[in-house]
Amino acid sequence: MKINKTIMGLFLLMVFSGIGRVSYASSCDSMSCGGYNIPFNVKTIISEGYEKIYISSYGNKKYLTLTTNHDVNQCSVLFLIENERISSTPAIGRGRSLCNVSVHDDKVVSSWRDQGKWNNDIYHINSSGGWVLLFSDSCIGCSQTKRTFFFNEKETDTILLSDGDDFTKRLPLEGQVSVERADLFKNADIDMKTKACLIKGDHVELLDMSENGDFYKIKYKTSTGKIIIYWIQSEDLSISL
Repeated sequence: MKINKTIMGLFLLMVFSGIGRVSYASSCDSMSCGGYNIPFNVKTIISEGYEKIYISSYGNKKYLTLTTNHDVNQCSVLFLIENERISSTPAIGRGRSLCNVSVHDDKVVSSWRDQGKWNNDIYHINSSGGWVLLFSDSCIGCSQTKRTFFFNEKETDTILLSDGDDFTKRLPLEGQVSVERADLFKNADIDMKTKACLIKGDHVELLDMSENGDFYKIKYKTSTGKIIIYWIQSEDLSISL
């Protein structure tokens, strides 16, 4: 049921997003589009299975857009159009997939489904037309969402958030220690226990979860204001917004 709600939410987001609306060009084919000649390199990419060819606009820039006709993940490659020419180098969509594109305020949202779970990449287009990946939300529809932040396309931090179709309304998850004494670990490994611990009632911010779900990565602020980051066994916490 959660997956169905997510699909519907993404569909509505795509329908009602007013900025960056796609314009299909009836004059487009593998040779030209909207009066622009298509470079040889772009033709090669089209031959890989991109059935839709059209002009789109994002962040006040025009792009030749190639999109697959897949039932779920309709992924695109965009080529900037400037000075009456189509660039032969992709602006976005080759190194990291750009799928089911929608726009939310001034952000561009790429949404794709992987192994039954939805994911979002959130981009900002800067003044020079560069696509800046701000963060990526994974496992939407799993009751908790992991947000990974990026700087210069490199991962910086993570945080666990509440679920929901609208990425702007996902809120940080908190944990409260539910046992008398909770041991803290350097890594998500039972053999990496430290001498540090938390006591019942302590509140922590959730940063990540181990793949097997046995540990949470947490951030805790001590009474002196010091911030500590450790891993804690998930069975020692109760989770809340």
